[in-house]
Amino acid sequence: MSMIVVAMPSFLAAMYEKNGQPFEKVLLNVVKTFFIRPKKRPYKTQNYYDLLERQADLDLEVKRIEKQE
Repeated sequence: MSMIVVAMPSFLAAMYEKNGQPFEKVLLNVVKTFFIRPKKRPYKTQNYYDLLERQADLDLEVKRIEKQE
């Protein structure tokens, strides 16, 4: 009976599979997620529409300055 109790966790770890990944990879992902990686991940995106809008505003300002001279 004690042999079954000792061997059962190893057997379950060998048979466990989630999303096509073996137990070792799932466990490594859980450890990375909860302990290694930072809790807040800042997302910094490049807003190209904002850049285009600023460039259009600058172009209009340059044209306005050219007309004044």
